[in-house]
Amino acid sequence: MFYLVLWTYTLSIIVIWWFFVVAKIHAYKFKNFSPHIKKVTFWLTFSLVVMSILGYILVFSIKSSLDNFSVWNNTSFSNIIEKDTDKTERGNDSNVIDYNDF
Repeated sequence: MFYLVLWTYTLSIIVIWWFFVVAKIHAYKFKNFSPHIKKVTFWLTFSLVVMSILGYILVFSIKSSLDNFSVWNNTSFSNIIEKDTDKTERGNDSNVIDYNDF
């Protein structure tokens, strides 16, 4: 699961940085149209670097919880059958909400 999250995050960062490179090329081409282009691209570069580094720190900090995650962790067929029989024993009233099922 960790490698899936790492791969997904890396792919999204590559796409974001690719759009940034295209924007940077256009900012260089049209730098004479506005005096604010250099300042904006500098702060955009800074924020992208910070967000990329913080994102990887976040992915690696939750590595242990992702490695232990399993969809089938607390679910077994016997638990499902027990819940179904429990509902039928109560009468399975459709107007009553059982919060234990959530």
